[in-house]
Amino acid sequence: MEDARRYDAYLEENPQGNYDHELADFLLELQDETGRRGKRAEDLLAQRLADGGVQ
Repeated sequence: MEDARRYDAYLEENPQGNYDHELADFLLELQDETGRRGKRAEDLLAQRLADGGVQ
């Protein structure tokens, strides 16, 4: 989840208002994917803990 938030810094426009649109699109996709994986990891961990841990 932390990595997904870190991509925001790369998506900010520079002082001239220019940025690489292709790179921005890629980073947005990466941010979404990283967020989904982080959420899945949290869900799986919560499920395991609720089930009493790994046997």
